[in-house]
Amino acid sequence: MFKSSSSFVLSLQRTIPAFFPAKSTQGLWEPTSCQPRLKGRMAETTVCKQSNAGLECEKAITRKRKVIEHLVVFQMKEGLTEDQEKDMLDHLYTLQYQLRGILTVSLGSNIANENMNGCTHGLFMRFPSKEALGGYYESPARWRVEHDYIFPYYNGMICIDYEAEVEDDIEPIFRRGEVFEEGVESLMLLQVKPDVDPSKVKEGLNSVSHLVDELGTLVVQHTSGLNIGELGKGYTHGMVTRFLSEEARDIFMQHPHYVEIVETKLKPNFLKMLTVEFNVAPVGTTAL
Repeated sequence: MFKSSSSFVLSLQRTIPAFFPAKSTQGLWEPTSCQPRLKGRMAETTVCKQSNAGLECEKAITRKRKVIEHLVVFQMKEGLTEDQEKDMLDHLYTLQYQLRGILTVSLGSNIANENMNGCTHGLFMRFPSKEALGGYYESPARWRVEHDYIFPYYNGMICIDYEAEVEDDIEPIFRRGEVFEEGVESLMLLQVKPDVDPSKVKEGLNSVSHLVDELGTLVVQHTSGLNIGELGKGYTHGMVTRFLSEEARDIFMQHPHYVEIVETKLKPNFLKMLTVEFNVAPVGTTAL
C-alpha cells in the first residue's frame, strides 16, 4: 500500500470485485489490444489514526490493481569497466521508452553488505499483465541490449516474475511522485525448502507485509509473490521493498519484529535468501 505517515492498516476484512476503466497518464499507458488493462479489485480496510482523543478507526475502500513484478539479479564479470557498466544500465533503463507495457524501472549496482554468489547489479521492472511481460521477453529491443551490453561481460543472471497488488493510483502503480524519486531498492529472491507447507510460506511473506504496514514511514512500497517464470534457477519467490533511505532500510532490517520474522518464519521455510540492494536517485543524477 502507498502510505502516509499518519495512518496504518490494521486488517483486510473483505474484497469486493470491481471493474473500472483503466487510467492513462500523458500517453504513458493507454489500454489497447497491445496494452492489456490492469486487473482491478477493491479492498475494504480499517484505517486508524492517532489523535489527542486516542486511536480513531474508520473503514476505507482501497482500490487495488494486479501487476507483474520482474526482478533480475546480474552476476557481471570483475573486469567490467565503468563505461561498460554505464552503457548496460543506460540501455536497460531506456527500454521503457522503446517498448509498450513497462510501467516503471529501477536498477543499479549492488550495495548489499553480503554480496552473495557474485551478484553485482539488480533490475526491477513492472508490467500490467503476464501478456505484457511475455511481449517484453520476446522483444528484439530487449534481446539487442542483452546481446550487446550484457552477455559479453556477465557470468550469469537470475530472473523472478510474480503477480502482486498495488494501490490503484498513478503514483503507486507507476512509482511516480517525490517519495519515489530516491531511496533504496531491495530485491530478495527466496527458494522454498522441499515439502514445506505452502501455508507456512504464505504466513512468512504476509508477516513481512504486515510489518511494512506497521512501519509505514520507513517503506514506500512493498510487494512479494510466487515465481511464475522459468529463469529463477531454483528460486521460488520474490520480494521487492523500496525503502525511504539507507537509514530507513537499516532501521527496518534491525527492528526486533523483522529479526523475529526472519528467524522464525523465513529461515525455517526457505533454503536460500538472496538480497541485492541499490540506491535510487532522481532522473539525471547517478546512484551507482
